Amino acid sequence: MVLVLLVILHLDTYRKQKHASKTTCINSFSHIQKLKGKPRKRYLVIEAVDSSNEILDNYRRAMKWFEESFRQIIGEIGLVNAGFTLIDYNPRSHRVIIRVYHHKLDSILGVVGVHNSRSPTKLAVITVTGSIRKARSFQGK
Repeated sequence: MVLVLLVILHLDTYRKQKHASKTTCINSFSHIQKLKGKPRKRYLVIEAVDSSNEILDNYRRAMKWFEESFRQIIGEIGLVNAGFTLIDYNPRSHRVIIRVYHHKLDSILGVVGVHNSRSPTKLAVITVTGSIRKARSFQGK
């Protein structure tokens, strides 16, 4: 009788431990479940304030310059994790539209601040919006 009770208690504690390890595993990966759907994006309109930079007059060279300046600060992995994508550039107003994931927006804004402290060409964030249409309206013609 005592032996049966010990076996039952042992099995019960084994089940609890097994269940506890599963819930710990599930809880540690709960952030992945939140990202199952379509990731929310934010669009930044950034203006290069120093218009004397000749690179900014050419569309392709300006897009490459923006990407390289961000890559120097946060690296390739940081750009991928942030979902960094250059959408469009207007050579007349020197404004670029950048798409990032909403949870990495603070990191990208920090990169703009670090860039301004390092580079003679200053960047100014004009607006942050959730739609590409509104971002294009701030970009100018």
